[in-house]
Amino acid sequence: MRIMLIEDHSLVREGYVQMLRQGLPAVELVERTSLDLPLPPEKETPTDLVIVNFEIIGGIGLSRLSALLDRFARTPVAIIDGPALPEVAVAVHNSGAAGYLPKTMRGDAILQALRLILSGERFIPAFAIGSHARPARPLPGGWVTAEPSGPIASLSPRRRQILGMVAGGAPNKVIARALSVHEVTVKSHLRAIYRTLGVSTRTQAARQAMFAGLPIDGAAIPPKETDMGASSAIQVGSIQ
Repeated sequence: MRIMLIEDHSLVREGYVQMLRQGLPAVELVERTSLDLPLPPEKETPTDLVIVNFEIIGGIGLSRLSALLDRFARTPVAIIDGPALPEVAVAVHNSGAAGYLPKTMRGDAILQALRLILSGERFIPAFAIGSHARPARPLPGGWVTAEPSGPIASLSPRRRQILGMVAGGAPNKVIARALSVHEVTVKSHLRAIYRTLGVSTRTQAARQAMFAGLPIDGAAIPPKETDMGASSAIQVGSIQ
């Protein structure tokens, strides 16, 4: 997997590099500080994902973003941004970018969003989707989002908590340990959650949780298991 990171602030870039290498162990990172630097020909060095700081491509009409999207026509482009303004998120989404990631999101939430993008989905924060329809509220990680709605709103508090942990990348055994319950109990809750949401996989459930504005809880994952290897990766098609 090859990811190009375009970020001009050294400290921020180093933080993202560390997060990506820990969360996506097989990743090959290409670092750039500006769009003005020569970019490698896409045909010679295919890239799976481009992550770029909005400040680098921002401006009236987002002309530089359009040029970047044209340059990587076959590659998803995700935008990272500091202010996290709903109108900017919507504009970036409408421009065709694969994702808009506020810097106020927690690292585990950003990694989850990047996995969705790498799987072919698009990501826009819930606060941007519901900013004109539902009141927003602050989350522990600083990510302002809207109150959950739809099928997720009908889940019990405990099942919402489990879904938030799933969206944060926690495997069943970690969820069970954090809640002081048996793993079979977690599996039972997940089956009920899947039925309520009308989904069949962890990835689909996590996607609905993120889009509905449910708090993503990665705090239950011990440091040794945040490596997103076989034990903590979202397992498609299984409740295991």
